[in-house]
Amino acid sequence: MSNVVLLSPEEDLPQLHGHLHSTSTVVVDAARLKLSTLSPDELLTLLRMEVQRGKLKGAKKISLWLLLQLGILAIIILIVVLVAGLAHGDPGGCSAGGNPFMEPPDVEHDSPQLRTIAQAIAQSEHPRAVGVLLESVAVSSFLYRWHGAMLDDRLAAVTSQDALLWSPAHQRLLVQWLERAVREKSGRKRILAALHAIEQCSGNEAILPVHGLTQHGDPQIRAAAEQCRAALQRRALTNRQGKELLRAGAAPVSSSSELLRAGTGHAASNPNELMRPDEPASHAS
Repeated sequence: MSNVVLLSPEEDLPQLHGHLHSTSTVVVDAARLKLSTLSPDELLTLLRMEVQRGKLKGAKKISLWLLLQLGILAIIILIVVLVAGLAHGDPGGCSAGGNPFMEPPDVEHDSPQLRTIAQAIAQSEHPRAVGVLLESVAVSSFLYRWHGAMLDDRLAAVTSQDALLWSPAHQRLLVQWLERAVREKSGRKRILAALHAIEQCSGNEAILPVHGLTQHGDPQIRAAAEQCRAALQRRALTNRQGKELLRAGAAPVSSSSELLRAGTGHAASNPNELMRPDEPASHAS
C-alpha cells in the first residue's frame, strides 16, 4: 500500500496549514506539493496564518520571560532586605556579579513553514503574485528582508496589463514601498523598480512622493521620477475627462410630457367652432 497522502481539492486552508506543521514527513511533503496549485491570494492567506501563529508563540515567550524577570526581582528584593538587616552588611554587594536579568527573547518569526509558503508565492508566475508579495513584506519584517530583492526584480518587470489585476490596496502598498525605500536609503535599484511599477499602475496618491524624487541627487532617479510623474499626470487627466463625459451623459433630459406640452398652444378652441371635414364651410341662409 502506498504511503503517499493525497490532499483533496476541497480541503480548506486551515487544514492545509495544519498539515504543514504535521509530525509526519509524508503529510508535510504532500502539503508542500499542494502549495503549487494554490492561487497567490490563497498562499497569502496561509502566510498570514503562519505569521499569526508566530505572533502567538512570541507572546507566550514574552509572558514566560516577564514571569522569570518578576521571579528574579523578587529574589533580589529579598536578598537586599536580608543584607540590610545585618549591621555590617553591604546592600550593594548583591549586584556585584553584573546584571542579573535575562535578555528579552527574540520574537521575530522565522519558521520552515513560513519559508515554504513564502517560496511558493515567490515562484508563482501569476501577475497578481507581485501584489501579494507587496502584502507579504508588509506583514513580516523577516519577509521584508527575505523577499525584498526578489520583489525589486518583479516590480521592474511589471506591465500595465499585469497591474490591472492589482487591487487598490496593492497600489497603496507600492507607494509605501517607495517611501520606505527612500526613507531607509535602500539604493537606486529599489527606487527605480518602484518608480517603474508606479508609472504602470498607480494613481493620484503617488504623485506627491514621486514629485519629491524629481529633485533627487541621483540623475537616474531624477529622470525616472520625472517620467513617472508625467505618466501619472496624463493618467489623472484622462480619468478626469472620462468622469466629465460621464457626468455630461448623465445630465437630466426633459420628460416626454414636457416635450408634448411645448408643442401645444395656450388658447383652447371651442370644439363647436372647429371645422368638420364632411361639412361645408358655411350654410345657406
